[in-house]
Order: sequence, then C-alpha cells, then structure tokens
Amino acid sequence: MDTNQVVQKILNEAKAEADKIKAQADEQVSILNAETQNKLACFEQETAELCGKAAKDSKDKILAQMRMAVKKQETETKRMIINKVIAKSADKIKSMNEAEYLSLMEGLILASVKTGSEELIVDRNEKRINDDFVRRVNQKLSGKGNLHLASERADIGAGFILREGKRQVNASLDVLLKAAAQELEGRLAQILFG
Repeated sequence: MDTNQVVQKILNEAKAEADKIKAQADEQVSILNAETQNKLACFEQETAELCGKAAKDSKDKILAQMRMAVKKQETETKRMIINKVIAKSADKIKSMNEAEYLSLMEGLILASVKTGSEELIVDRNEKRINDDFVRRVNQKLSGKGNLHLASERADIGAGFILREGKRQVNASLDVLLKAAAQELEGRLAQILFG
C-alpha cells in the first residue's frame, strides 16, 4: 500500500468518524434550535402584551443574543469535530502496523530530503525507524543517500525531523497533522457541514 493509499484510507476512516460525530452534533443543534423556538414563542407572547418601543427593543436584543448563542454553539461543535478527526488520524497513524508506518515514513523522508546527507531525528521511543530502515531509504536515494540516524532523540511522538546544519525539516506527526488541519479545515468543514 503506497503513501497516498494509506493517507486516503485514513482520510476515509476519519470522514466516517466525522459523519458519526456530525450526526450527534446535528442532534444537539436540533435540540438547541427546539429550545430556542420554545423560548422565542414564550418571548413573543410576552412582547405581545407589552406596548411601545421598549418591548420591540427588548425582543430584538434577545433574538440577537439567541442567534449569537446558536452560531457560537455551531462553531464550537464544528471545531470539536475537526479536532476529533485530527486526533483520530494521529491515533490511526501511530497504531499502523510496521510495514504501513514505515512505508508512510519512507515516502515522507524521500519527499523531504534535499541533499541526502541529513541526519534523521526520531522520537525517544521510536523502534520502527532504525539503521536498517535508513539503509533501505538511502538505497532509494540513488547515489545521494547518506542519511543517518542522529544520536539525539526528541519528544515528537511519531514522524521525524531531518536536519543538516541549521536547516531542518520537521515532519513530526503533530506538525504534519496541524499543517494538514489548517490546509484542509475549510474543505473538511464544507464536506462535514455542507
């Protein structure tokens, strides 16, 4: 399975989870809308009994507050769903079997390498990215493959950092998912919420 297929699989699973979460959120929004309609009906009955401009001003103010509360709740729900999708994607990547994970990391490394002599910094607990893996990646760099594992390790969870001199490429899972979330937030929101 190549990197694109793995990423597509993760996105499909994340969308399915997001659809489930969206259904729950829609139900919550529906309840909130029903409560809002009930409150609005009560308010309209009260304002019918009041006279003059004072009643109209009060009604407009309450309606605006209610609309703002509904919009705020919808925005918070959308943000929560997107955050859950991103967290679920991170968990999925971390729990990939070794072959899938290494295939993904290999594709990311090959796409990130500039000179081929960078050092590869991995997480303190990383066991899957080792010297054998780096040798295989170096072979695929055809001639410019001189990557090596750094002696230092970092607290990055999953992924890697490529460093050469002052230049470094941070491809840690957290950074990659944050970048993907920023890039895809508008698209995800459109897919999830129409």
